[in-house]
Amino acid sequence: QQRIMALIRHQIEQHHDVLVSISEHLKRSSLFYESQNLHEYRMHPAWIDPGFSGEEQSEELQIEQVYRLDKLNLHILLSEDVVHTWNDQSSNEMLQRIFYDLGIIPQKFHIEYHFISAASTEQQMVELVERIQKQAHEISLIIAADSEIDQEIVDEKVWGMSAYTPAEFVGSSCLAHPEVQLMQQQPLKSLKLVAHQNNLDQIFKELEIHDLPQYQDEQPFVLVVEDATDIKAVKKLEQFFAQSPVEQHHYLYCKPAAGHTQNVAKVFGLMLGAHLPDQQVAFVYGQNLKAFIQTFPEISPDQESVAIAD
Repeated sequence: QQRIMALIRHQIEQHHDVLVSISEHLKRSSLFYESQNLHEYRMHPAWIDPGFSGEEQSEELQIEQVYRLDKLNLHILLSEDVVHTWNDQSSNEMLQRIFYDLGIIPQKFHIEYHFISAASTEQQMVELVERIQKQAHEISLIIAADSEIDQEIVDEKVWGMSAYTPAEFVGSSCLAHPEVQLMQQQPLKSLKLVAHQNNLDQIFKELEIHDLPQYQDEQPFVLVVEDATDIKAVKKLEQFFAQSPVEQHHYLYCKPAAGHTQNVAKVFGLMLGAHLPDQQVAFVYGQNLKAFIQTFPEISPDQESVAIAD
């Protein structure tokens, strides 16, 4: 857990600028639309500098109208292997300190843990994205982390196996309903998911990707989260793209990067696809989950990433 929590902390640090914007937006939104959290915000050390005069304090309270934003949801995706050993209290205390230091009061954020297996990844991800789609006044930070770099775990896993490669990884994305407007930030990408659908024409119709410049390129752009050594999975992959412009050299397999640490690996693959440039990855393929990731042309690549669930 210490290694995983260190990975989570590091990932939150990567979102510092976005979280600062969220913090300021939550405060302004709360004071404009609600005002019941005024006391909690007043008690925060960063609320008003003690050196301010009474007139300056009054100006501070004159909050301009912004898009209503009610809450930040933090979704932590972990392996089901740690469900019985994970200490929620110590993890929550660390996360609460981080958010409080960013100016986000406890009433304005929610922490939720999801313990997933390799078999349940697609279903849980779809359910989570569907929830986010319905939250028109909330924003979510999703962090998927796993680590098997621990001697006890390795000893247990290698028992009866000729070779075992442990790994650790972490990935994250800010996702929100398409209508969410965040102060000082713009959405970087649109994420479109199709679940439990193998009709290629229907999927391409839903994702509107009958024409992609990558089809004419020799570089891989389809990130495959399935096992390249699984004959059945490879056959399904080939059958799926058989009537499309996608060729075998367009496949990019990411499963080996996670070694044998696989419970959260598919989620990590999806996030990896979301963060790579469009010319490298435009489509993420899983047997039960297909995703199309599109960069908004008016947003420059060096801006902070706020992905949209669409």
